[in-house]
Amino acid sequence: QQKARERLASFLGTLFVKQAIVGADEVVLAHVASCNPGLAGTGLVRGGCSSAQLLAVAVPGKASPGFTALLSKLLDGKTLSREEAEELGGFFFDAGEPVEGKVLGAHLLRVRYETMDEWVGLLRAQQATVDPALWDTAAGRAGGKRIVQIADPFDGTHKAESFVPLIASHIQKKWGAVAVSVCSPSSGPKWGPNLHALGKELSPAAFATSSAQVMGEEKPAYGWFVDQETASGALARWIPVRRNVIKRPFFATSEKFLDTCGAEVLVASAFHPTFSDKMFEMAEKASAFKAVVVVRRGCEGSLGFSLARPAQVTVGMRQSDGSFKRTDFQFGPEEAGLTRRLEVEQQCAPLSAESTAAKIARFEAEGSSGDAIFDDRVELTLAGLDKAFAQIFA
Repeated sequence: QQKARERLASFLGTLFVKQAIVGADEVVLAHVASCNPGLAGTGLVRGGCSSAQLLAVAVPGKASPGFTALLSKLLDGKTLSREEAEELGGFFFDAGEPVEGKVLGAHLLRVRYETMDEWVGLLRAQQATVDPALWDTAAGRAGGKRIVQIADPFDGTHKAESFVPLIASHIQKKWGAVAVSVCSPSSGPKWGPNLHALGKELSPAAFATSSAQVMGEEKPAYGWFVDQETASGALARWIPVRRNVIKRPFFATSEKFLDTCGAEVLVASAFHPTFSDKMFEMAEKASAFKAVVVVRRGCEGSLGFSLARPAQVTVGMRQSDGSFKRTDFQFGPEEAGLTRRLEVEQQCAPLSAESTAAKIARFEAEGSSGDAIFDDRVELTLAGLDKAFAQIFA
């Protein structure tokens, strides 16, 4: 029943704020309105149903007054200030608030797209869920070590293989950094091998439990892994909820920005063009990272570049006024002296964490995985990222 209520909240919120209400929608909304006729006309009305009537059905009398007020504002089609969005994020991460309300709010934002002020507030609220006693970002930034945070898409890939542990290894060897890969079990809707699964296969002892461990003398071959559940239980509580409601809310992007160790650089990817710009701006306005690398048009579901086309790379470097200096470049097989391959040639489903981890381990030990296409993708990606890091660490 709880899962059904969560899905109902997601459905009703999406229906109420969709661009065009059609006949079938009006039938549903009329039924919702009939459940609470006394709330007719309270708030925005769509399809004969008021926002108050919809909220009463989606989240029946459980949310705190402050949370209810913000949900009402979203249903009425209004945007939130940074402060309001941060307050809303606090409710999203509050175990005492009803999950139905959290789902409703997250999906209202998803359908109409978050404003940058809302992103900033939500990211601040998310960062506040990290326990500073275990994860001291200030100490990390002051500790004298060059920390690079890597954030592969958390739901993994079901097409081309991810090889982020090799990226981490390379960054440590070539650039003298400590690589930290943030990860978690997949929240869906994809269920292919992700970075969490690869880390557990390759280096289960390298899952850190505090920033002090990362700042110590030990440097695992594939860098450190930080499990989201260890870093932020409040964020990890969303994993089963996201699996249930399926659609990706803002967490699919925001979780990449969770800073646990005071990293200097964030490396992440975006598949859609507008999201690379959004992620750049989010890093600039709502994080303490000194630099960011955003990879676009790589292989879907991973940070890996594609042999089928040039990747588009955006680099941001923090200036004295707090803004990022931005540079963009393309990097494809030709720049790395490699042969182009069709996209389908790089896809090797069905994938498994075991088989991919075995390739990664062979490449790390011998310089080749035994799979020429995999090796070329690794070589291409490392060369492209080196061009970005050469700017950052010049």
